[in-house]
Amino acid sequence: MLGPRRPTHWWDQYRGQIPEGHLEVSEVEHFATHIRTAQTVHLPGLLQTADHARPIFELTVPKLSRLEVELRVAHRLGRQQVLTRNNAIPYVGIIHDTALRLEFGGRDAVRTQLEYLAEASERDNVTLLIDVIESKWQRSSFSGGGGNNCIEVATTTNQVALRESDSPADVLILSRGALRSLIRRVQSGPPTDNR
Repeated sequence: MLGPRRPTHWWDQYRGQIPEGHLEVSEVEHFATHIRTAQTVHLPGLLQTADHARPIFELTVPKLSRLEVELRVAHRLGRQQVLTRNNAIPYVGIIHDTALRLEFGGRDAVRTQLEYLAEASERDNVTLLIDVIESKWQRSSFSGGGGNNCIEVATTTNQVALRESDSPADVLILSRGALRSLIRRVQSGPPTDNR
C-alpha cells in the first residue's frame, strides 16, 4: 500500500537532474515569509538573468555538460517567481559593489543584468542595498575640516557614485556621460519658463 502522495511543486521537474541542494533552496524560498541575502562575489540568484547565470555555471568544476548548465539556469530563473507571484515575499538583498563590477557573459549581458536589478528594485517587495567599499569614497579638498557638508565621490570604470556626507546611505549612481550631462545642466542655471 502506498502512503499519501506528496504534492508536487515547480522544482520537482528538476528532481534527479540537478543536485538536491538546489531543490531544497527552492523549497525553502517557496515557503519563506521573507528572504534576506548578502552577496560579496555574485549577484543574488533570485535576481540573476539567464545570460549572467549561464557563465557562472559554465565555470563549475568539474565541468558541466551543456544540458546540465541549461537545467541549472532554468531552475535559477524559476526560483525568481517567489518575488513576482501574487503573494510575493519581501526580499532584502545586500550586494557588495564588487559583485556589481564582475563581468559574467560580456558587456551586453552585464548591462542587461544591471538594468534587471534596477527594475527589480522598483518592486514594492524588493529592497536592494549596495555595500560600497568605504575607502573608495573621496571628499573634495575644499570641504573643510568638518567633513559633513560635502558631496563624496566613488568611481568605477564606467560609473560614478555620489552621496552627501551627512546622508551616506543615499547613493546616486550615474554613468560618466550622465554625470557630465548633470554637471552641464547645473552649470547652465535653472530652467527658464518660456510661457
